[in-house]
Amino acid sequence: MELKLKNKLCEYMGAAHRVSFTHEVTSESVIPDSLPDAQRVITTDAMVYIRGKETDSGRVTVTGVVDASIIYADEEGRLKRTELQLPFSVGSENDAIPDDGVTVVDLRLSSADTRLLNPRKLLVRCDVLIDLVCCDRRSVTLYGSPEEPEDQVQLLCESREVTLLSDVTEKTFLIAEEYSLPAAKPPVGEVLKSKVELELGEVNAAGGKAIIKGSARAQILYRPERGGAPVAAEFTTVFSQAMDLEGQPDAAELRAMLTPTAVYFNTDGLFAADDRRISMEANVVAQCLVYRRERLEYITDAYSCGWELTSKSAEETISTTLEPWEASSLVRDSVELTRQPESVISVSADPGIVYKSRNGDSYELKSTVNVNIIYMSEDGVLLSAVKKVPVSASMPAPSDADYSIILTVQGAPYAVVTATGVEVKFNVRFTAQGIKNETVTGLSAISIDTSNPKDQTSLPSIVLKRFAAGDTLWLLAKRYCSAEELIRAANGLEGDAVPQIGEMVIIPKKR
Repeated sequence: MELKLKNKLCEYMGAAHRVSFTHEVTSESVIPDSLPDAQRVITTDAMVYIRGKETDSGRVTVTGVVDASIIYADEEGRLKRTELQLPFSVGSENDAIPDDGVTVVDLRLSSADTRLLNPRKLLVRCDVLIDLVCCDRRSVTLYGSPEEPEDQVQLLCESREVTLLSDVTEKTFLIAEEYSLPAAKPPVGEVLKSKVELELGEVNAAGGKAIIKGSARAQILYRPERGGAPVAAEFTTVFSQAMDLEGQPDAAELRAMLTPTAVYFNTDGLFAADDRRISMEANVVAQCLVYRRERLEYITDAYSCGWELTSKSAEETISTTLEPWEASSLVRDSVELTRQPESVISVSADPGIVYKSRNGDSYELKSTVNVNIIYMSEDGVLLSAVKKVPVSASMPAPSDADYSIILTVQGAPYAVVTATGVEVKFNVRFTAQGIKNETVTGLSAISIDTSNPKDQTSLPSIVLKRFAAGDTLWLLAKRYCSAEELIRAANGLEGDAVPQIGEMVIIPKKR
């Protein structure tokens, strides 16, 4: 007779493909006829926008654009700005990528620079960091106790708690704000460069929705309306967005990432004297990953004191998500300059890709932060300097887990003029997300032969045995035709207590 076991279907999303890499985007650009020849390039800044992502069998394709701003000086030393959009399409291949895969992509700028080929031609090069995960839908079936309990069948059940990815959802939204320059800053004549950095705050589930809170830090460098040295200004907008989570409990754990699709700045400084307003619009896509904690219960062994028993086992692999790991630190470094600076106009810091190397049960993490400083020299010349600052950390990492690690710069970097150049300070944070494939081996079928009872007449009613290394109450009960609860009762063992090694154990026969 085959026992009818309760079964549970566990559905979740697994990572079919995970990869982090740097993609170089380059383009030659001719300076527009409306602008004068370039004598030297001062600096290049850029933002990366995502345009789309597409999953085909065995391949994921991501499209985007790099919006670059190049500041240069003409032959008379006047500052000019030219813009260039560099579209790109990059793919990643893996046979495990399904046609209907769900892709999560994070794009970030690592570095941007421009070389002057001739007074009318520029070569622009940007490095884009791409963190990509393609998820597929999976299911496993686990078997538990029979629907109709059988007194003569003893079951060994185990359980483990896992964190599973339930769903991935997206929402695009707009952050629109109008800022007013402080009275201490002059009106805007021309914006030379602009940038928006998105920082994620809290992500919570409530009322069937994901509530995402964060901030947008808008930065501009502009030439004053009445002339003079460039001026930097910075503004922060706090935002909150709600995303629908169909069929997800409020207890779900949420993680999200924010990626811009387009950013626009506008100032009326060119059209109205002393107008101090600046408007910003940032189009953003929020990608939200929904996780649930679940306790899996299943049968790992069975025996019968009354009948012959046969069983079948099945092995399942479950991809569980580990707790995120973070480490923050303050980085200080000195940047030597070609000329002694009078003042720092602006400073930016873009993190690079993270390289990891195993050291026992930990990873040694290494990366660089590309620091770009714009400064005014003592003789009144606008210059820039770039330095790759190394950063590192150590994190615990079990050998059977796979980690995706990113580096971010927290907040605005700070720079101060020193006797030899500029000292920069900024906060960095390493964030690691791990996935571990756990193997679950359980019984999928149990049969008993009720027509052929076991002959227990030759078995002793009580067995005395010294508890040895490797013994468990389950193994003793199975070996001597007993039951765990009978052994516990006979030896006064409460709760999860077990005998000490070398201790005599009373094993009564199950009747």
